[in-house]
Amino acid sequence: MNATGRPGSGDAEGLESLRATIDAADAALVRLLGERMRAALGTRRFKAGVADPGRESRVLARVRALAEAEGLSPGFAESLWMAIMAESRRMQEAARDGGGPG
Repeated sequence: MNATGRPGSGDAEGLESLRATIDAADAALVRLLGERMRAALGTRRFKAGVADPGRESRVLARVRALAEAEGLSPGFAESLWMAIMAESRRMQEAARDGGGPG
């Protein structure tokens, strides 16, 4: 902020820098989600079914702990991972039924 309390040009540069960091983090997250989904598809050949409630419970507990250690809401992380795991199951079911991951 400048002396008038309004954003100055340095603030705009700082904002753009932060936005670039967010964009890079988004790209990394999507890349990692792709990696995770490919690995989840690979597990399909080792399992009789798609769902594994015990494993899912352990994953959620671990993710909640990791989120808390990062200063994030464990509930938010759990909700996000529930959606990720639901998509993993959907992709595994599609692969089992002869369809592609899409």
